[in-house]
Amino acid sequence: MKLNYFKSPAYGELCRRVFGGDMKQIGMVTADELKLLYNEVSLQPNSRILDIGCGAGYIAATIAKHYESSVTGIDIHEGTIEHAKKTFSDNATLHFHVMDATEMSFEAESFDLICFFDTLYFESIKKVHSLLDKCLSLLKSNGKLIVFWTNQPADTPYGYIETFEMSEPSANNTQVGLWGIDNQVKFTTFDLTESHRNFWIRGLAEYKALEAELKNEMPEEYELSIGEFGNNAAQCEKGDAGGFFRWFYIFEK
Repeated sequence: MKLNYFKSPAYGELCRRVFGGDMKQIGMVTADELKLLYNEVSLQPNSRILDIGCGAGYIAATIAKHYESSVTGIDIHEGTIEHAKKTFSDNATLHFHVMDATEMSFEAESFDLICFFDTLYFESIKKVHSLLDKCLSLLKSNGKLIVFWTNQPADTPYGYIETFEMSEPSANNTQVGLWGIDNQVKFTTFDLTESHRNFWIRGLAEYKALEAELKNEMPEEYELSIGEFGNNAAQCEKGDAGGFFRWFYIFEK
């Protein structure tokens, strides 16, 4: 995986303009969405947090600072974990590991909070549910499992049929919501659809505004990213017909 996203000053500026803060997000949570998490989920200092699909660790560092707690971040991409370890080598509250989430070997009831910041989209339905089962076993009593989830239309290059098909668009009808209902896990949801659609539309405009700098600093990544912003913005401009819906889930053990 190329790491020019993390080295590019222009991409950092894009994150500040579009995501509301430079945490090197690549299609992940915004600063406002993290504020929602902080408002709804409180933790005692020195709690243990697991960030699944942590990427280069910037979001893990942000939540570790806010909660005054330790964060274990795992990701299957060796390059991003190496980057995280180097970038945050002097931060004793952060621990990063190359690990497939489906093969986690942490002890049961190890964590107070487990986080999926837009990292459940690349698995089959069966694997999604199996992974959520595993996460539940890793939570301490009264622990929280949080999921930021976006349903994407299947006819875009970034849509995944197994994870987006719903009888009707609602938080209960996603694969995440159905898992919670089937397992009788108490959960709360927040509809982020409107802000998410606005995010992609605004993001495309900002991407074009920084086009020259981004092309120069990350030419390979630029083509992939502008395609994602362009396709997603076009779908979001269609409203409900575009197929984009987003929810934030808080599950409680």
